[in-house]
Amino acid sequence: MATPQVKLQEIKKRKARSQDAQDASFSDDEEQQPGRQRRRTSAASASRASVDPAALEAYLPGSIVRIKLEKFVTYDDCEFHPGPRLNVVLGPNGTGKSSIVCAIALGLGGATSLLGRAKDIGQFVKHGEKHGFCEIELRGRPGHANHVIRRAISADNSTSDWHLDGKRTTLVKVKELAASFNIQVDNLCQFLPQDRVVEFAKMTPVDLLRETEKAAGEADMLGLHDKLIELHKLHKTLSVTCDKHRGTLQDLDNQQETVRRDVLRYQEREKNLQAVRELELKRPWLVFDQQRLLTIDLEKEAKAADAKKKEFEQQHAPIKRALIQAEKDIAELQTSCNAITEQLKKYDRDRRSNADEHTKLAGEVEKVQAELANLQQRAADRRRTAEQLRQQIDEHNRELRQLGDKATVQEQARGVQRSLTERKAERNELDTSNAELDRETRAANSEHSAIAKRLDDLKNIKTRKLEALRRSNPREYEVYCWIQENPQLFKNKVYGPLAIEIDIPNEHAKLLEHVMGSWMRTAFVTVDQADATVIQREWNERRDFKINSSAVTNMLNEQPPFDVSKMARYGVHAWLDQLYNAPDPVKEFIRVNSGTHLVAVGTDKADMPENVRALQALMGAPSRLITPSSLYNVKRSSYGSRAIYSSIEPVKDSKLLSAGVDETKKRELEGELGRLVTQRDGLTRRRNELKEAERQLLALINQLEKQKVELHSQLTNRDSLERRIANKRNQVSDLEREEDTQQEQVNMERHLKKLNGKRLDNAKQLCELLGSLTDDTLALNLEMIKREQAKVKLQQLKTQDQEFLGQLKQLDAVCQQARAHYQTARDKAKQLKLDAEQIADKDTHRELFDRLPDTLDELDTLMHAAKAKADLNYINNPKVIEDYEARKKQIDELQQKLAAEADQLEAQAAAIEAAKADWLPRLETLVERINASFSRHFARIGCQGEVALAKDDSDFGNWAIDLRVKFRSADSLHNLTAKLQSGGERSVSTMLYLISLQDLTPCPFRLVDEINQAMDQKNERMIFQVVADTACKPGLPQYFLITPKLLPDLPFTEQMTILNINNGPGQLKHTEWGMSKWLDILANRRREK
Repeated sequence: MATPQVKLQEIKKRKARSQDAQDASFSDDEEQQPGRQRRRTSAASASRASVDPAALEAYLPGSIVRIKLEKFVTYDDCEFHPGPRLNVVLGPNGTGKSSIVCAIALGLGGATSLLGRAKDIGQFVKHGEKHGFCEIELRGRPGHANHVIRRAISADNSTSDWHLDGKRTTLVKVKELAASFNIQVDNLCQFLPQDRVVEFAKMTPVDLLRETEKAAGEADMLGLHDKLIELHKLHKTLSVTCDKHRGTLQDLDNQQETVRRDVLRYQEREKNLQAVRELELKRPWLVFDQQRLLTIDLEKEAKAADAKKKEFEQQHAPIKRALIQAEKDIAELQTSCNAITEQLKKYDRDRRSNADEHTKLAGEVEKVQAELANLQQRAADRRRTAEQLRQQIDEHNRELRQLGDKATVQEQARGVQRSLTERKAERNELDTSNAELDRETRAANSEHSAIAKRLDDLKNIKTRKLEALRRSNPREYEVYCWIQENPQLFKNKVYGPLAIEIDIPNEHAKLLEHVMGSWMRTAFVTVDQADATVIQREWNERRDFKINSSAVTNMLNEQPPFDVSKMARYGVHAWLDQLYNAPDPVKEFIRVNSGTHLVAVGTDKADMPENVRALQALMGAPSRLITPSSLYNVKRSSYGSRAIYSSIEPVKDSKLLSAGVDETKKRELEGELGRLVTQRDGLTRRRNELKEAERQLLALINQLEKQKVELHSQLTNRDSLERRIANKRNQVSDLEREEDTQQEQVNMERHLKKLNGKRLDNAKQLCELLGSLTDDTLALNLEMIKREQAKVKLQQLKTQDQEFLGQLKQLDAVCQQARAHYQTARDKAKQLKLDAEQIADKDTHRELFDRLPDTLDELDTLMHAAKAKADLNYINNPKVIEDYEARKKQIDELQQKLAAEADQLEAQAAAIEAAKADWLPRLETLVERINASFSRHFARIGCQGEVALAKDDSDFGNWAIDLRVKFRSADSLHNLTAKLQSGGERSVSTMLYLISLQDLTPCPFRLVDEINQAMDQKNERMIFQVVADTACKPGLPQYFLITPKLLPDLPFTEQMTILNINNGPGQLKHTEWGMSKWLDILANRRREK
């Protein structure tokens, strides 16, 4: 039966009850009809009147009585009342059926992850709005009011505010309320959203058992199952540990038996060693007694040596006194000799001084006599020198006449200097021009380098894209490198990944990246199918890495449908295909797979609702419009009247394409670069001109400098000659003056007489000094004889003293040696006593020491005998005994541990049996009840099915529920798997299993979203019949069946509620439209016919 027929029958049956029908309208501002400014709305009209108190009795506690949505997903404002039994929610794809599912799940405390859609709660607010809410009214328990839950959502910060019965509350309180009614929106057996239908169908038998326990079992059934799994794991782990400990204990016992003989020998050896240790306790005391007696003897010997030394020292005293007196006499004689010697030295110094004075006077006499002889020779020399100077003056005058006039040369030098100053000024001007030219050249070079770098940066886009690809997609980057390293494997060029082949301005990169999709950005394109096959064989087959590679063998070059200028006034400035550059095969591949030539690109102006509607009307359906923030998709429904609907996707920032080359900027930079090259060429020409001018100027300056030097040299030479002439004339005048020689001769003779008188006085003094020197020398010789006689006597006394001292030293050495021996023996005795006391206290071990020998020889004999016996029982490896004791301790510990583990194993086994006895009967009863219902439902559709419990006593985690089905009479029962049954058969089996749980599940409502999509007409009709028969029985949970379409002529009962979502233009809000008005209009139309 078609949907309008279902509505008409519903209306006829209920017209008598109610004149005002409920309506729920869902307005959507995102789609409008072309050329008209009106909202597209979708209305869900419930086939039952507003729920009155009497009608509430049909609802189970916890059932959904009312749902209200505002600014939620695609809805502006919506409120409707589901029925207490089967609720069929109808509407084409995209009208908002799944949004109702989202509202129920989220409104009852469910997480966004349950729905498989958006992750953030803020994304469930209608696009373009900041706030929205969903409100669920649940049937209260008998005698209690209904519960109203509201979840207000903020899009800005993705947060929720909760209200329960008009009061602010928390998510925890909402979940507690839902749990009190046994509402489990996370249980796929109770709540199966569209996006998780496949997940439920793919559920393994093990997971199916757990979900069944959770949905239909008693409250503690799943907990008991988990407890059994955990207990079994612990029991198995402990059993393995016990077996390991038993094996270890047996190995230790075997090792102990092997070394038992060695242990007995070790004990005998220890007995002998103990005897040795006892003997060793007394031995130090015997050694000490022996040393003590020796020390007493040495002390006596030392005292006797000291007495003998003192007696010998008394005999040596007279010789010592005579020796001291002899040394005193020698010292007095030596003092006298020293005094006479000092006097002789003084006489000798005076003698030498007198002789030196005499020699000096003789020299002066000779000098004066020589000067008298040379006085006439000096006059002749002066006359000769004056003549030579006159000749030199004449030569200088001749040179001076040859140099020319001084005034003329000076005027020439001043003229050269003026010219030189002018040329240097010109040189400075050239230097200034050169400096300015250098500054301009550096500025041009700097600007040229900066622009060249910016141009290189634009051209290095591919490098940056490759680096971004390496970080985000390392395997695709590896494929790229492999292609570059192996060009010989390919017939033609291989393009890719496409992201590095595309050149697009940054502001448009995210638009193209969003339209292309992630798989295309990393795909590779060839122009030959054989090259694509090489890539696929190497990576998809050999290296087991799926890589997208395709061959573009035909170039269709599809063009946009019309000129973009028609859309300019709505904010559209280009087709997406026009905004990027790429090699022809790459662009063709993108056009074919993404349709970029059909995607209109707009500015923020195109986001305005009226412009969106106008553009959608102009482009038709299907079409796409993309702006900096959103992608608008306009599609046509595949069902019913093929209505047009749209969706909006947010455009995210680019990851790989955002480094495109800006061709306009590139051209600008290249133009600037050309201008700078021309400018630099002009500067080079100017520099060459300045260099030539500078060269000519420098040549002229060098010539003037040379002239200046020559003129200055002439002036300098003239001044030098004039000075030399004046000096020589002065010398001639000095020589020509007459010298007075007579007075000088008289002075010399007078001086000579005076010198001879001094020489006579000096000779007299010298004779007197020689007499005194002779007398003192004789006195010194007498004193020296006396000193030598005293020294001989002193030597004789010293010889006697040395002999005596030698004997005394020998006696002293004997004394010191005796004292050293005594001290050593005493120290040794003290140390031996300390050692003996540390080894054994004599009083403590007196009884033991009395039993042992009192001599060291006897004690050593016994000790050697005991050691010999111990050596007979020597063990090569002393660690054997240590290991024996350690193993003995380990054996004791293991025996205690095994006893405790055995008790623990017994307790765990008892706990497993107790839990299993509590869990298994109830589980078997539950499975039998589900099997009876499942088999009955399969029999109703002419097929066979059963539910069996698959047991595995080795692991409770492997227990499962097997669904065995048979859809054809020729087949036998087989487990439900994807290999044996078709998708439709699996959907039928899943739906019937859910229906079977309905009779057993104590929950207030159940929801299934589009479970019939994979069914053929026969299976869909059978399933609907089963759902209608089971869900419409009194006392069973409320049921929501979400589907985009129904087959015609399906059976309809009073217990069904059809919620038909109508979409299209011109819908009114539910508050503005009443069912009675609609019935009147319908009746009038019939009468007119």
